[in-house]
Amino acid sequence: MARKRAPEPPPSEPELRIPAVEAAAKLDDRIAKGRDLLRREVRSIEEIGRLDDDYDKWNAYNRDLLTSLFTTDETLCGYGSSGIPLGADASDPQQ
Repeated sequence: MARKRAPEPPPSEPELRIPAVEAAAKLDDRIAKGRDLLRREVRSIEEIGRLDDDYDKWNAYNRDLLTSLFTTDETLCGYGSSGIPLGADASDPQQ
């Protein structure tokens, strides 16, 4: 007769790996850098390419930061499904 496996425990809630004040400062810095990207004026194809590259670096850093800050990937998964697409109007709450 096959043994029944014990039910798996529910996933644990994400916890910070560093003090909350330190984590908040790091996240505030990343938000400020993201706002700078949104406000950047683009006047040429070359500038579009640089902005796209800078956005990709900013986004990758954010993903790495969230992975290092929290004990689970729940926050990272939430980050990946949110945000404003590059080129969208950040002041428009409908986007």
